[in-house]
Amino acid sequence: MTSSGGRNIISKENEISYLQQMLQQKYGSAVRIENHGSPGAQLTELIRSPVSWEKRMAQSDARIILINYAINDARIYSAKNRTAGAESPEDFNRTLTSLIKTAKAHHKQVVLQQPNPLCGRAERWNVWPYVYQLN
Repeated sequence: MTSSGGRNIISKENEISYLQQMLQQKYGSAVRIENHGSPGAQLTELIRSPVSWEKRMAQSDARIILINYAINDARIYSAKNRTAGAESPEDFNRTLTSLIKTAKAHHKQVVLQQPNPLCGRAERWNVWPYVYQLN
């Protein structure tokens, strides 16, 4: 993704498209990856969504669910003026555990992906207590 002038642009050459290409080369063209990621999203948004996580898992034909959160959760929690929805690492763990249990109840394999490394001002967000919850 590229951010410019207040806009986020998802390029065609990205991590998800490369993953789909590799999986299709190995397993065939029936492999499909859907990216439901959203810039700035927090883990709790999966629970607060207008369509419940339970319903999304029940209706999805996906076999594998990849969850990659922590950066925005840490960013919001570390802010001086925390907004509603800011989750501590412990709350993050409870939410993550609930999401995983629901996905598994619908026979999904869950993959937890650690967030990318941070540098510069983003380092102050202290993402590591959230990453630790992925273990």
